[in-house]
Amino acid sequence: MAGLMVYLTHTHHQLSCYCCKGMVFYKSVDATGLTSRDRHYYFQLMDKIVDEIGEEYVVRIVTDNEAAMKATGKLLMAKRKHLYWTTCTTHCLDLILEDLGKKSSVKILIIDAKKITSFIYNHGWVVNYMEKLTNGKQLICPATTRFATNFLQIECLIKQKNNLQAMFVSDGWVRSRFGREVSGPTAEVKDVVMSSSFWRKVKDLLAVLTPPVRVLELVNSDDKPMKWYTYEALDRAKLEIRKDCRYWKQYWDIIDDRLFFESTIQIWGVSE
Repeated sequence: MAGLMVYLTHTHHQLSCYCCKGMVFYKSVDATGLTSRDRHYYFQLMDKIVDEIGEEYVVRIVTDNEAAMKATGKLLMAKRKHLYWTTCTTHCLDLILEDLGKKSSVKILIIDAKKITSFIYNHGWVVNYMEKLTNGKQLICPATTRFATNFLQIECLIKQKNNLQAMFVSDGWVRSRFGREVSGPTAEVKDVVMSSSFWRKVKDLLAVLTPPVRVLELVNSDDKPMKWYTYEALDRAKLEIRKDCRYWKQYWDIIDDRLFFESTIQIWGVSE
């Protein structure tokens, strides 16, 4: 038994097969020049691939959460009764983080966090001075996805909260040209760093973002969890959010909205 995993870009569609022995590249389809990538196009593409591999060997197809792909999945399952379509878990979790980041209160915090890191890393002297106080620790930590990177950036900031605040009131800072600036970007960043309200909101935000990001890290680990375990991990993540956040219902709705379609497909353990 095998599964079919589809990665889509504007120019190419990469199709890979996975089974108990691991992932194997199958083929790449040139998508340049296409004017329409609707459900009918994707259905014809994947239906043909299933025939090429052999219908009896394919039990599951994994794609991203694009609306056209969801519709394609329904068409495939309607035609081939033994076949199941699911979304890519990593992409689904990344979209959850993206949706959480669209909330106005969250968006403002992310903008302020980026304002701090952008200012520091755009000035060599400031970077060097900061590293002396943080013992070389950085404020930017790349992650698997763009939205997880936003979370890690905020997490790094709060870990260095005391050092950052100490930097802006230190003698070395006051004597520097940055310390003499009373307006502009320097003053704006200092106001954010010294704001108790900013750090309180950051702490609250981490209580919401940490659980789903930990699930994302679990999914992307070397030991890939089975699908049912991922759902269980997400349920535990939601319980953590409810425990630590007053407005937990808003965040639950965002998570459930992304998971609803996939949760209606009963595939527990079928192709794991």
